[in-house]
Amino acid sequence: MGPDDLRSQPALPRKKARVWTESTEGLHSYSSVLSQLSDAIAKVSERIHVPANARVVQWTHAVKRLSQVERRAVLEEMLPHVQRGSWNHPYKDAFRALVDARTFTIIVQNLLAHLTDADLRDLISGNFDPALDKPDSRARDRDFELFIGAIARRAGLPIRLFEPDLILTVQGEEVSVAAKRLSSRRKVGDNIDKAARQILKAERPGFIFLDVTRILDPTYSVVTHWRHADQTVGSPLMHFVEREYALALRRRRNEYVRGVVLRASLPHVSKGFQYGTHESWWPLTVDGVDALHVNSLLHQLLSGLEGS
Repeated sequence: MGPDDLRSQPALPRKKARVWTESTEGLHSYSSVLSQLSDAIAKVSERIHVPANARVVQWTHAVKRLSQVERRAVLEEMLPHVQRGSWNHPYKDAFRALVDARTFTIIVQNLLAHLTDADLRDLISGNFDPALDKPDSRARDRDFELFIGAIARRAGLPIRLFEPDLILTVQGEEVSVAAKRLSSRRKVGDNIDKAARQILKAERPGFIFLDVTRILDPTYSVVTHWRHADQTVGSPLMHFVEREYALALRRRRNEYVRGVVLRASLPHVSKGFQYGTHESWWPLTVDGVDALHVNSLLHQLLSGLEGS
């Protein structure tokens, strides 16, 4: 594709992302996080064996370690690393554990009855450090698929765990969801191709959801801050969109695909030095009809994040 081809593509929509920022304040206190995580692990343990070295157990230890350090002291220890342009700070594993634990807890709380033992084994597998996951690891791919299903159910949308990944009922209409967690810029187009083919095969309207967290933060060490969270996530995400937009739209067009949604989830520090998760969701569309469909879906789907 040359420059003339790129200029002939639809203009990039400059809409602000739908952003949810949550903290451990209130319902997200350390005691609440640990209690909910322990409860989720106990419920899964009733169905399958959870090894002592499973990543879900290691999240508990990491959150406990973080809770034992005064919050300002944590930030003071991180600051020299950030000033040197490095996010390889001493607490990166603990902050990522907060994000992963939240995802796991929401899935178990809302979908446990719908999950098979194989699903549960996927959820507890994988490396504690996501950067060390093997290429064929299913754990975090399943996290993303099931997290969408969990917040959809929490938002009151009927769901089925069925090909391509999920089927949601939105305003009386069944729609397919094909969810892909991107790990390489080189494979963005291939992942969209695969998702589009899956939706086409299902022969019902559908949406492609792409988790771009690893693209934005390959070492899983960035922590967003209340003053700069949108810039920290928004700038690299917009750069990614500008780079991939025309390609993504060309590849995703078929009669069933209604839109593409990007999602990134990073640790966050709020104004009150509380810890939580910064969620960014970006819809990509090519026309007004697509925009109506994808924005309506996001409005309903992401209401399942409120208060989580």
